[in-house]
Order: sequence, then C-alpha cells, then structure tokens
Amino acid sequence: METHQRNTGGKEAFNSQDVRENGVEILKKGYFYLYYVILKVWSKEKNPVFSKNFQADICLIFLKGCFSFSLFNYIQIGFDIKFNLSPFAPMGFLVFILIVGSTIYIFNFSSKYKFYIKEFENWSKKKNLIGSSIVWLTILIIFLNLIFSVELLKRFN
Repeated sequence: METHQRNTGGKEAFNSQDVRENGVEILKKGYFYLYYVILKVWSKEKNPVFSKNFQADICLIFLKGCFSFSLFNYIQIGFDIKFNLSPFAPMGFLVFILIVGSTIYIFNFSSKYKFYIKEFENWSKKKNLIGSSIVWLTILIIFLNLIFSVELLKRFN
C-alpha cells in the first residue's frame, strides 16, 4: 500500500490504494448500471423468443464492440498500425471472444451483478433518472465516437 507521508494537519493521509479501489468500484457500479438500464428497457418489451437478459447481453456486446472498434480506429490513426478486425482474422476473433466471453461470464455465470441490481431497484426516482440520463448520454457518445473515428480513419487512409 502506497501512502504519501506528509503533515496533513490532523486529516487522514492521502492513500492512493483507496483512490484506486474507489475508482474501480465506481467503474464497476457504472458498468452494472448500464446493464441495469438496458435490462429495464427490454423488460418493458414482450418477446416470446428471447429473454430480457439475452437481449440486454446482445445490446451490451454491441456497445462494447462499437467502443472497441473506435479504440482500434484511433490506434490505427495514431500509431499507423493496420488491424484486420474481421471476426475471421486472429485479432478480430480475439476481440470478439473477449467481448462476448466477458459479458456472458459477468452476467450469466457470476451472480455479483445481482447485488447491484437490487441496490439500483431501491434508488429514488430522482437518482434513477439522473443515472439513466448519464447512461443514455454515454451510449450516445459511444455511437458518435464510432462515427467520428470511422470518418477520421477515412481521411487518414
């Protein structure tokens, strides 16, 4: 544990380990809240073929794919490296497996997210409205980022 020693005037010393743990917890909670909002959208729809969890998984996989594709576009532009992200190419297949595998593991084989879902269910209407607004803004930014990265890649190629 890394602690910076200094005179804090009676306050607790800065602990970078706590900051890292809190940051990871915030990211985890945000990720689970994104899933929760998508799950809530699909729970309003009645689909006899696919469960709401499966539909939410597909949406999350798609969002993660858009984010990853944008990231690879920026890497191609910034470092002048060419990637073949076809699902049949080794790099594309690996990215696809990581995205799908992590989603399936986290939301189908692990039950940790259920604790967070119960917590989100108990949030006030105002807090859920603010959280949902942040989620929809994040989704919009992911799509706009994808469009921007593709256009930027076209200009540099």
